[in-house]
Amino acid sequence: MEDDSSTRGVVIKGPWKKVVEQKIDKDINVREDLKMIADMHKVILHQMIFTLRETGFDIECDEFIKESGFIGEVIRGTLMRDMGYSNPMSNFINQIVGIDEKDGERYAVLSDILGAEDHLGDMDFKVAGSKDGITAIQMDLKIDGLPMDIMRKALQQAKEGRSHILDEMNKVLSAPKDKLSKYAPKMQKVNIPTDKIGEFIGPGGKNIKAIQEEYEVDINIEDSGLALIAGSDQDNIDKVFEIMSGYSMVPEPGKTYEAEVVSIQNYGAFVKIAPGKEGLLHISQLSTERVNKVEDVLKLGDKIKVKLTKIDDNNRLNFSIKALEEKQKS
Repeated sequence: MEDDSSTRGVVIKGPWKKVVEQKIDKDINVREDLKMIADMHKVILHQMIFTLRETGFDIECDEFIKESGFIGEVIRGTLMRDMGYSNPMSNFINQIVGIDEKDGERYAVLSDILGAEDHLGDMDFKVAGSKDGITAIQMDLKIDGLPMDIMRKALQQAKEGRSHILDEMNKVLSAPKDKLSKYAPKMQKVNIPTDKIGEFIGPGGKNIKAIQEEYEVDINIEDSGLALIAGSDQDNIDKVFEIMSGYSMVPEPGKTYEAEVVSIQNYGAFVKIAPGKEGLLHISQLSTERVNKVEDVLKLGDKIKVKLTKIDDNNRLNFSIKALEEKQKS
């Protein structure tokens, strides 16, 4: 054997330090990734178990323990696969979520995503609409763009999910109810003259506060005279609407009104047909028959029908029951 002394003592030099540093950096990154995966896996699994327990599932039984262990491995495998690490569960997971692999591109379109999927995914896409079409969309994108085939798949998957949800909703309620629940909040608009706003509110808000307390409503009046009446009892809202409408009502001679007796005098009674709209019902106009005392036919608070017969030069209202009785007899 020939002795090649020329190779003795030769040291092969190379970038060993750089290679070692790269390997150390890579190992550190792997450990950090695996730690993050373990932490996320723990959080997701704990949240799932907590939610199931809160909704009534028996998490102590042997069957659940076995199944939760399997689900945990699926979660771990999904996280590892999405971060580029091989895992025995990868093929199984690909079949579950329907991952397509074309020309080295891998993607999955998931519906009803979890927080971790939202965090790790490239797209958060919300689609709203009906069976007939889309009414609104909103997208958060972490990459420069999406191929049209992925968009088509996402929209088709959203349509299928939307249709399923609508079908389930229709099983419970196929059409809107004719009337709102008596407990549902309701609102009604009414206009009152701007010069009557102060009168309606009253000194220090006395009048409006009394109405709100009595009828259990909230009233908001704008400077324009537009008022919003809000409450849950429609009957009470209607009563307040009637009260407030009275402020814009213009009395017309010859018309019949629903009136309330607010004062009784020897010569007749004063009746109110709307807020700020009061007038005299003279004793001679109480009936077609003779009335000796007003109290014989009326008392305070009575609700009666009266006819407005005249508005005098001083803008005073004159009412009559007698005119209505004569009309009925004729």
